[in-house]
Amino acid sequence: IASCLVGSEMCIRDRYGAHSGGSIIALGKSRSSTVGDATGAVQNGDTLGDIRFGGSDGTDMHNTAAQILGVVDGSVSSNTLPGRIVFLTNSGSSNHVERLRIDSSGNVLVGTTDTAIYDNGDSASEGIVLRGGEVIDIARKGDLQLTLNRQTNDGPHIAFYRSGGVRSYISTRNNAFCIDVNSTNERLRIDSDGRCIVGGGS
Repeated sequence: IASCLVGSEMCIRDRYGAHSGGSIIALGKSRSSTVGDATGAVQNGDTLGDIRFGGSDGTDMHNTAAQILGVVDGSVSSNTLPGRIVFLTNSGSSNHVERLRIDSSGNVLVGTTDTAIYDNGDSASEGIVLRGGEVIDIARKGDLQLTLNRQTNDGPHIAFYRSGGVRSYISTRNNAFCIDVNSTNERLRIDSDGRCIVGGGS
């Protein structure tokens, strides 16, 4: 059972029933020019759905502040429709720019459309890629690529696990860079004077 309320300020759609399903907003596309004809197969790169967020700038309401796209992301065949979702924002100009995408392989790309930034040369694109939820790639020209800010106290910044158990850490203590092995047992320290201390201790 469904109900729909449409007004000048909002649209509310509810679904009722003893099941796990929820309300659905469905956007679709066919390349056929005939309404109802699903034989016009879409192609790689086609936009299937487009949600736009805009507002008055004091002159008109023609500019888009943010946008979400559903796009075909690969070869299409019978019952096979790979897709990606793309998020765009407007920095203040008339153009909106892609900021994040989740592609058909499960890669999450931030600030780039290139899944191979880990292997690019100096002049190639910058950004962050989470490859399939398993590997993080970061590319940036001439500046920091990763910042870790442990607040309040000293201790581990990075933990290394193996088979479900922690094996070692990279830590900071008293302005020193430390490597801990077997829990937080310090085994190597490089202090602020450049001294390298092996085996623990200060």
